[in-house]
Amino acid sequence: MASKKFAVLDGLRGLAALLVLTRHTEAYWAAPSLSHNHSYLAVDLFFVLSGFVINHAYAQQLREGRLSAGRFMLTRFIRLWPLHALGAALGTALVVTKDLYAPDVWVLPLVLMLLFLPSRMPEAGHGLFELNPPGWSLFYEMAVNLLYALTHRWLTHRVLVAVLAASGAGLVATGLYNGSLDVGFTWSLRSLAGGTLRAVFGIFLGIGLHRLYLARQRRPRKAGPGPWALCAAVTALLMVPRIEGLGSTVDLLAIFVVFPVCVYLGAQASVGASSVKLFALLGLLSYPVYVLHVPLGSWLEGALAAPLAPYAPLAGVLFAAGLVGLAWALDRWFDQPLRRFLTRVTAARKASRPA
Repeated sequence: MASKKFAVLDGLRGLAALLVLTRHTEAYWAAPSLSHNHSYLAVDLFFVLSGFVINHAYAQQLREGRLSAGRFMLTRFIRLWPLHALGAALGTALVVTKDLYAPDVWVLPLVLMLLFLPSRMPEAGHGLFELNPPGWSLFYEMAVNLLYALTHRWLTHRVLVAVLAASGAGLVATGLYNGSLDVGFTWSLRSLAGGTLRAVFGIFLGIGLHRLYLARQRRPRKAGPGPWALCAAVTALLMVPRIEGLGSTVDLLAIFVVFPVCVYLGAQASVGASSVKLFALLGLLSYPVYVLHVPLGSWLEGALAAPLAPYAPLAGVLFAAGLVGLAWALDRWFDQPLRRFLTRVTAARKASRPA
């Protein structure tokens, strides 16, 4: 069961990552509106997809005792760490080469970031991960993964519904209070609470959707929207401009209706032979694009010694295309080899321990 590939879910994740890229590189596209749409909700979609895939891959092993909570967390750490560490290194190198902060400002944040832990940099901004801002969502990802690993044996359907009801109510309150769900990445109680709620609700919603998917596997399937229609729906929602009068309406519609429907239907949808490689590529590039686009954009402008905005939108097209190619290369020659090495090393140490 864990070997099944969800091609449409890969496509959704890849599209969401590309939209996050455009959000943070709006100057490259000569489109200021890109940072004023709902693309920040891509993180919520990532959380739902993560919960679905994690439950698919690990729930049975955890339930049967073949995988401990510690080993599960180590597996998740190895899966996310290489590219996360590369992003942290690129961000730190940028700080060092530009002599932005003294070592006593960035050394501890770097060490903590490599452990997926946030830190304060008093001389910088108020972000959880100033060295590479997109890393903030990985902190919540790992924290909720730990929560799942420690509580999976008590996570009955009733408990899961209760968790979703409580965190969902918290998100409604957050959205109404803040006017959006664009929170979680800065040092404030309100932001940290909002980020926690986003991660808990999204990941446990993904777990629930996977359980529903398994429960209905034996039932006859009805024809539903095709994979391209689901991709179009997610893309359109993330591109909807923020309108003052709407408040958090679009945000709440996304997390409670659009994302769960698209993920559930996407898990069941099939992709034609002509498109399956494209969807696989989108899934492959999603994580490196998300975690590397900010420091690489800064490094590129530094290397060119000039801002890229005057060359928009060609600058955006070339940057995105180059990053896609780099993501493919990193997956093949950096991320996968390093993950295999770390897996072998940790497995060998486990085997060498006395019973």
